Amino acid sequence: MRWRYFSIIFIFSALYLVLISNLLNLQYFKKDYLSQAELRNQLSGILSSERGNIYITDKNNNKIEVALNKDYPIIYVVPKEIQQIAEQGGFRLAEGGLTTRAYAEQLSPIIGDSVDDLEKKLNKQEDEYELLVQKASGQQSEQIKNLNLKGIYFKKNNARFYPFEELASHLLGFVSPADDKETIKYGNVQLGRYGIESKFNSFLAGEAGVSDNGKIIKKSEKGKDLFLTIDRNIQAQSEEVLGKLIEKWGASSGSIIVQEPLTGKILAMANEPNFNPNDYSQFDIKNFLNSSVEAIY
Repeated sequence: MRWRYFSIIFIFSALYLVLISNLLNLQYFKKDYLSQAELRNQLSGILSSERGNIYITDKNNNKIEVALNKDYPIIYVVPKEIQQIAEQGGFRLAEGGLTTRAYAEQLSPIIGDSVDDLEKKLNKQEDEYELLVQKASGQQSEQIKNLNLKGIYFKKNNARFYPFEELASHLLGFVSPADDKETIKYGNVQLGRYGIESKFNSFLAGEAGVSDNGKIIKKSEKGKDLFLTIDRNIQAQSEEVLGKLIEKWGASSGSIIVQEPLTGKILAMANEPNFNPNDYSQFDIKNFLNSSVEAIY
């Protein structure tokens, strides 16, 4: 009887240790996973706000959008689906990576990524999906759709768009995706990082709404539009003149400010080197500095 008693104690002790081990594992080793899950639960009830537009004027005082919101196609792939394909578009079953390699070779010239990099994404079976193109052009979307590849999907995403590209880029700044804390407040949106976009971010960003099981508790509030005194023609001419002067004298940078004498309104603020806020990641971070107001003279 005594050995049975100790056997029972041993079994319960073992079960207790397993339970404690699992609790410790959840508390410490899976902290990141749980925090992400908690964040997803919080985000499920957030209604993103629409960012306000930024306007400048022309010589006739017409309002011109220089920063607005535009729907871009997002292209992504579900890696697991590729591995389940027997034949699609002439590709063989995924044996030894043949299918993913063939996919990558088809996608590479359209997307612009290397075949090897794309193949790595396509082979990530543990991932629910892999992003292929964040802001796809109409041509890219059409070409990839024409490939008729299973496992590749398209979704519209609203993102910031600067129709005049480099024009007044230092003054406008740009936006980038919200981090976890910002997403709690604003939703899954893009927030200002430099220039006007950053300085007036709260004004432009609006306020996220709240929903519960599909029921709207609080509506999201659209951000306010911002109207600048910048004159498009004077701004464009200032940037053109500045570019020529820098090239002529071999300067590394330069600035031009045009101000209306009677009112003090800023009509132009040009800086070189500039950048394209639609594709800011391709430029050196020092290009984002608005030397007209941020540099030390």
